[in-house]
Amino acid sequence: MSELKNRIKSGIRIKNYKCFGEKPQGFDEIKPINIIIGKNNSGKSSLLDLVDYATKEKINIQPQKFRGNKQSQIEITIELEEDQIKKAFPNNKSGGQIPGNHYSYGSKFIGKKFSFELDRKNRFTFLMGESRKSVKTGQNYWDDLAVRLSSPLEGYLYKKISSERDILPESDNIQSLKLESNGKYATNIIQNYLNLATLNADLVRKNFLDALNKIFAPDIHFNAIHCQKLDSNRWEIFLEEKDKGTIQLSESGSGLKTVILALIHTVLTPKIEKRPLQDFIFAFEELENNLHPSLLRNLLVYLRDIAIEEQAIFFITTHSNVVIDLFSKDDYAQINHVQQERNESKVYSVSSYYDNIRILDDLDVRASDLLQSNLVIWVEGPSDRIYLNKWIRLYSNSRLLEGAHYQIVFYGGRLLSHLTFKEPDSDEIDNLIKLLSVNRNAAIIIDSDKRAKQTRLNDTKKRIIAEFKKHNGFVWVTKGKEIENYIPSSVINRSLSKKISSSVKQYGDFSNYLNKRESGLGKKFVKNKVKYAHLFADNFETKDFSGVLDLKFKIKSLISYIENVNSLK
Repeated sequence: MSELKNRIKSGIRIKNYKCFGEKPQGFDEIKPINIIIGKNNSGKSSLLDLVDYATKEKINIQPQKFRGNKQSQIEITIELEEDQIKKAFPNNKSGGQIPGNHYSYGSKFIGKKFSFELDRKNRFTFLMGESRKSVKTGQNYWDDLAVRLSSPLEGYLYKKISSERDILPESDNIQSLKLESNGKYATNIIQNYLNLATLNADLVRKNFLDALNKIFAPDIHFNAIHCQKLDSNRWEIFLEEKDKGTIQLSESGSGLKTVILALIHTVLTPKIEKRPLQDFIFAFEELENNLHPSLLRNLLVYLRDIAIEEQAIFFITTHSNVVIDLFSKDDYAQINHVQQERNESKVYSVSSYYDNIRILDDLDVRASDLLQSNLVIWVEGPSDRIYLNKWIRLYSNSRLLEGAHYQIVFYGGRLLSHLTFKEPDSDEIDNLIKLLSVNRNAAIIIDSDKRAKQTRLNDTKKRIIAEFKKHNGFVWVTKGKEIENYIPSSVINRSLSKKISSSVKQYGDFSNYLNKRESGLGKKFVKNKVKYAHLFADNFETKDFSGVLDLKFKIKSLISYIENVNSLK
């Protein structure tokens, strides 16, 4: 995986806090999107408390939140950097507790992970657990290093939307332009931005409204947003929707209010606080409440774009399979599962064992995914899905996501003869799988299986191509023998220990090509295509595919098709 923007490699954990016991629980690292799943009262909100504490310069945990009368403590795990080592173990000192040059001793620990615990004076002073055991000498120097540390989240501004939230009419209060977690002051903030000359009304009339319409597209379009007084004291937010007239927000559904609260934080709060979005950590609880799955996806994709482009960080608690499905295969996200075990809460990072379960995930197809998706892409098998997702991510700059903009389904090469894209009520296709009835927007990637340029496509492939084209579907027949013929030697050389200068030929057999690199490798590949697909795709870079057959043209054409279907153009 390439280095991610606003990824914080440090871990943060807490112990003896509310539902968390003696063993610290929390996050191994922080990513742009951090999903927290778990049953009610499992400890999801307590994890958000940890994030909130970690942003503070001085951490003050009230005794009533201690567990079992033991003081709550926060622990950080960091990967030590050279400048940190230099300060604790300077190059111009020798002897004492450390034999020889101090920096020569300390430099051995650069890049190593160590854990430190916060003491009663809000200082990271204690070297913890296995970290302490690995340090045999110079304990005072390590304590000095710890004192110099701080929480990796310190200095971020923490903003929360609670699961219990609402937007109500409010009286004017210029002193209250900071949104509270339950939605209080939302009306006041928008009203002041629209009516006060010292504030920029265009932030609401344009930026805010544009984002709102992007999330609700293509089903709803709001022409304007304004505020009016309901009586002598209270202001109300009104939205004008095309063909429906004016909508009073307090009489609207809570789903619309949830989106508005999220947009106040991402559009207006940075201006109010006079800080860029990259200085913010947002904690959003159960956004799915009263949101249709398609609208929830749109909101989540919007937040993901903010996380990547503006480098904000999001923590999202959820019960929704939509959230989990959307981010389970996303390099910019992680999923943490909170579970109750023997009256204590434990946090398990799904990403920590993701490599072992994602093969099962690759084979998982849900009917709801197909019926609710804007577009279904049919591929021969799970390894094709892995390659295709990575290419789409690379050439769309990570804008397009499976689960949000398309869904990939396997047809299996030998099953192609049983597929059709003709009209569902056609009498001649009763015994064929009717792709059009699954989803009217469809693309298909087909291996040509050619062993030479003059080899012709078989009749089944010709039929499928004609049917897809007739119904404005997208067809991609590989220019080489199979999809693996698009993988250049540069990728394989980064993925495998043995190097080779030449790439697989256009119509060459990929397993035979691997056998030439290493005896028996081709057989291993055939037996576990998914494993090798992950290995190769993790090393894909756009520069590798310059001039590789028609890969760049085809993938950009597919991206354009996906964008059109999702009304992104």
